[in-house]
Amino acid sequence: ASMGRKPFSWRFTTPLFIGSSLNAINSSMIATALVPIAAGLHVSVGQTASLVAALYLASAIAQPTAGKIAEVFTTPPAGTAELVLIVQDPDVPLGKPATHALARGIDPSLGGIPEYGLADPSPIRGIKHGKGSLGRRGWAGPLPMRSHGPHSYVFQLFALDYPPGLPDKFTLADTLHAMTGHAIARARLDGTYEIR
Repeated sequence: ASMGRKPFSWRFTTPLFIGSSLNAINSSMIATALVPIAAGLHVSVGQTASLVAALYLASAIAQPTAGKIAEVFTTPPAGTAELVLIVQDPDVPLGKPATHALARGIDPSLGGIPEYGLADPSPIRGIKHGKGSLGRRGWAGPLPMRSHGPHSYVFQLFALDYPPGLPDKFTLADTLHAMTGHAIARARLDGTYEIR
């Protein structure tokens, strides 16, 4: 008996086949490149293979945890009523930065945003998400195009002297307009991420 489980859908066959094919192609390309990489770095092929494995492991760990914003930030200045977080990738080939997170209503006494705090809806009371340029609300992790080079991710945290009364479906333009003349401090952190 199937115990109520639905059978594996045939719709997953194509993505599995493509993923399996690409994995083999990727592995072949890396294997072919090991000798020239080793020569360029003036190390053995074995050391290069270890380096590539370490980079793969680092990517596997970094990708899921990249959405975890620093858990601690310094105390905002006196008079801060609310914090606003804007995270953007200026390196996308769209003519304007892609917004990966747009969050308002962050309590200045919070002291940080824990892991999954930027999920939509947020588990943290008061945090509301605007719609980013990727068409979603909440944290949209780093998604650079493969082989497009390193992408910068600019995290900006603004301290506002009043809580802006933004509509539920607020946009970046709404946020920037509401912040005009009310940002009393800004913190910025830049990071880079690349998929080769």
